[in-house]
Amino acid sequence: MKRLVSAAMLLLLLNACASLPFGPYLNGSASQSVEQETFMSALEQFSATGRVDSLRRFQHNYPDTEYAKYAASISRLTEKPRLQSENRQLQSENRQLKEQLDKLQQENAQLKEKLDLVKKLLIDLESQQQ
Repeated sequence: MKRLVSAAMLLLLLNACASLPFGPYLNGSASQSVEQETFMSALEQFSATGRVDSLRRFQHNYPDTEYAKYAASISRLTEKPRLQSENRQLQSENRQLKEQLDKLQQENAQLKEKLDLVKKLLIDLESQQQ
């Protein structure tokens, strides 16, 4: 997370200095200025809170801009650790469920053997009564 905030701050610094990768877009039309300001606002909110909601809104509102690509990259970077953690949890749960399944299959096999034995005993009992 610290890396991500550092990257966001670096993007903010680069933009403030009007150097690459944002520099070529600063001399564009007024709409680019609005997009830039909106992106910078979203980036500042992300830096302050660590949440990507504002960056996602920016992506939704300005999907065809160069800044939307940066917002998407930052969003993906923040999702990766969460997804990795979720994946580890699901793998652990999957292992536990497999263990439970193995135990239940063993128990089922034992119960089938007992059922077969009971059936055999019932047949023997009926044959003795006749």
